[in-house]
Amino acid sequence: MALKRPFKLINLGKFAAQVAFITICGCASFNDGNLQHFGFDVLNTSDPEQPLDAQTIFPLKSRAKTYLITQGKGNGNKTVHSCKPTDKYSAAWVNGQGKSRSEYWRLDENGSIVMTAAISYRDQAISFFEPPLTIITKTIKPGQTQQHETSMRVVDLKNPARQRLAGKAVITIHYVDDLLLSTPLGEILTKRIRIVFKADLRFADAVTTTTLYVSQDLGVIVKERTEAISLLGLPPSIDRKTLVLLPKPPTDSK
Repeated sequence: MALKRPFKLINLGKFAAQVAFITICGCASFNDGNLQHFGFDVLNTSDPEQPLDAQTIFPLKSRAKTYLITQGKGNGNKTVHSCKPTDKYSAAWVNGQGKSRSEYWRLDENGSIVMTAAISYRDQAISFFEPPLTIITKTIKPGQTQQHETSMRVVDLKNPARQRLAGKAVITIHYVDDLLLSTPLGEILTKRIRIVFKADLRFADAVTTTTLYVSQDLGVIVKERTEAISLLGLPPSIDRKTLVLLPKPPTDSK
């Protein structure tokens, strides 16, 4: 079933301002059941009809995007997510996620995006994936679920000779559906992608679930992330965060 309404680009500046206002008023996130809290309505949902290129979701090129944190630590603040060339850790690109995390990616011989290493600045740790963990193949088909697995070891960031943990990493990515969303300021067509990353380590387990709302023209406009970490079998600590894309400031034409 195809989407029946035309795509209409919203004013992202006004969009972000409205989201910020609603967040201050106490609303939560863009989870399926909560879209209406932001003045959003799902006008149409359809099964995807065309494969989606991996670099529509994760473009490997020099870029920087500013997001507003609307839920979780730093609520109300801005954070910059960037992509820059690198030659570290056998990677070609480093994806910076504000001050919290950096992921090292490259393309393999089949055009798949793979991750060689990831730094957590909060934990002062670096994870290595051997062989590199496939994030997504060159394209993902409509409704397709991909799953990839590799070995993972976590070492101290300042003393890499000190290994903290080791185990298995599994990532699952699913092209869920296409959503045409109505906002108070217009309509926007998004592709919903859900990613689940599981780290099964000797003394700890971590599950990070991320839902991305992707515009063909704008890239990722909303990111929802829930991280659950369990140590030694204890009940997990849960951290949730929602990010909304902010527009670039206008350039001075003078």
